[in-house]
Amino acid sequence: MTPDLAALTADHFRPLLDQDFTLAIDGAAPCAARLVEVTEGAPLHPSLPRAPFSLILQTTAPPVPWQGPVVLAHPAIGELAIVVTAVAPGPTGQRYQAVFA
Repeated sequence: MTPDLAALTADHFRPLLDQDFTLAIDGAAPCAARLVEVTEGAPLHPSLPRAPFSLILQTTAPPVPWQGPVVLAHPAIGELAIVVTAVAPGPTGQRYQAVFA
């Protein structure tokens, strides 16, 4: 299952808080990434289909300061080809942010 990225909203991810996803960074072995935060912004314009939102994912793998394309997977969502940015090392690994505008 590959969902339409444009149709995803923060509401699709809120029930998945504190659950593990699989994060596959190009050239590295896939690792577990826990969804630790879902933040929804204010709608940019009434005509747009969704408000922007972001996800923060926490890995337990050694920190990899990556910015670029990844595949994020979860049984409830399927596989998403998205872009993440390493925002900070977390207490046990790396934190990554994905922004959906």
